[in-house]
Amino acid sequence: MSERLNADLRTAILDGIAGGEVIPADDVFAERNARYAEPKQATTKPGGKRAA
Repeated sequence: MSERLNADLRTAILDGIAGGEVIPADDVFAERNARYAEPKQATTKPGGKRAA
């Protein structure tokens, strides 16, 4: 059974390698970080006291 899984995995990897253009990992992670980054927290609290 594990031989069959290894053969399927090997085939999937080879298909992926031959599957098209290469995208650098740095570009992928930069785009992911830009899309899903946590919003930056404000350093001051909104609605603070006003000067009289």
